[in-house]
Amino acid sequence: MRAGALNPRSRCHIFKQLNTLGLALGVILACLGFTPSLLPRIAVTQGLVSGVLFALGYGLGSLVSLVFVGKELSSKAKRVLYALLGVGFVVALVLGHGWNQESLELTNRGPDYGYSIWAAGLATILISAFFFFLGRAFALFFLTLQRFLDEKLSKGTSVVLALALIGFLFYGILDGFLLDFVRTRVDAGFSRTNNETEESIEQPRSANFSGSPESLIPWETLGAKGRTFAASAISKEEIESFHKKPAMEPIRIYGGLQSAPDIRSRAKLAVQDLKRAGGFQRKVLVVASTTGTGWVDRLAIEPLEYLHQGDTATIALQYSYLPSVFSFFVDGGI
Repeated sequence: MRAGALNPRSRCHIFKQLNTLGLALGVILACLGFTPSLLPRIAVTQGLVSGVLFALGYGLGSLVSLVFVGKELSSKAKRVLYALLGVGFVVALVLGHGWNQESLELTNRGPDYGYSIWAAGLATILISAFFFFLGRAFALFFLTLQRFLDEKLSKGTSVVLALALIGFLFYGILDGFLLDFVRTRVDAGFSRTNNETEESIEQPRSANFSGSPESLIPWETLGAKGRTFAASAISKEEIESFHKKPAMEPIRIYGGLQSAPDIRSRAKLAVQDLKRAGGFQRKVLVVASTTGTGWVDRLAIEPLEYLHQGDTATIALQYSYLPSVFSFFVDGGI
């Protein structure tokens, strides 16, 4: 019998079965999800990445086991395999935490950014379990629907029709209910975060920065990352101390989501603020890209400000307050 294949007697026990190859490949891919990324992750994002990879691995492994004939592992061999997979998952979890801490240091974020071993592990397990049982539920529904159609149609027709109906139902649930639910919850959480101001960040008084009293862009509309970007610029004195010669104060312009109703008017307002601050008279003009949350990497901007003795102007626009992984799906119309 094919490994992992479903016979009539096993159909009623579908929730009690685990496909060995699918589980092994799923855990391996989930572990790969902990490898370093360009930006640090919060626990939920890590859980989503590894959870989706587990689901893909389990599905692929299950499909392969149905196609190729092979012998089922003995109970002892399964226990050894499951133990190795468990150890591998814990090792990946620990290594992933270390790599994420390095990313936090490189991006100048505190250790309490929202990622811990326990939180990331729990999020991964819960999201993986959700996709696993969702797949099991659809498999059970497919088998039931196929048996029903077998009584009325030919074998091949019943399989194709059952797959089409399952695909349509899955798409409807994913696009109509699940994604809307995720969008609503994620949007509400990060919307509150966008309205916060990081500790030690105060409104700038210099006209060279957006959000200052002279700026065309109000301080309260910059968003959390925009306020940090505008108010944490290196000072003229710091640059002069580095070069041991006179320097200029850099210009930083930022258009937040609340600064204007749409991306075009936001860009127009930011350019007007750049003109007001004299940005087009500077030696170097930088158009900086932001991440999904609106964050601008200071390590990409400050070296230029030091290198050109502050004779620089940087402009950036916020297009979302969601992390990039969520913004990719939610803000596609921007």
